[in-house]
Amino acid sequence: MDHIAIMSLIPVFEGGLRNLQNQLLSEDKTNVSAEIFEQRLRKILVDWGKRRVDKYTWHSGMYGPGDLEIDFYTHICEQSDVINCFRIFFKEVLYKSSRGKFSGFNRHVIMHMLSNDFNSPTNFYRIFLALTHITFIESLRNESIPFFWPGYSEKSNELANYLVSISTSISSRRKSLDGMGIEGYPLEP
Repeated sequence: MDHIAIMSLIPVFEGGLRNLQNQLLSEDKTNVSAEIFEQRLRKILVDWGKRRVDKYTWHSGMYGPGDLEIDFYTHICEQSDVINCFRIFFKEVLYKSSRGKFSGFNRHVIMHMLSNDFNSPTNFYRIFLALTHITFIESLRNESIPFFWPGYSEKSNELANYLVSISTSISSRRKSLDGMGIEGYPLEP
């Protein structure tokens, strides 16, 4: 129960991926293979990187393997670097094949509850960061998506106070549940 937020963020993450797929990757299918999705993310990365070198007749990786060009773009273009981080996370962690292996932070394993690995507290941060990467990538093509922090306001301070009070009440419920004989997840150090 302590980490149910992870399960609730998976559909949000799926929606964000579909949004990227449909709007930015020009794919209108309801489902796209992980391989095609990753290739299209590479294309967005390269398109952003090329903006930095369009005045030059040559640059590293221009006539070499695609990975060399991607490596070059991630060093000279912050946007390409963020896209590449998400691409690697997508390919190597979230959509890594789960055939016979039901461990790790894998979308298929989490969605079908094939193991209890989704309850690791660090997975909340992983999925949250993946959502921020999706939002960042979307904001590159849609200026109406407010991605950059506007600064502190009275409203943001009220929200922060609310979140602190909620977290305090949630952690105190553990004692109540233990008192009723209901065992929860062990408190993480």
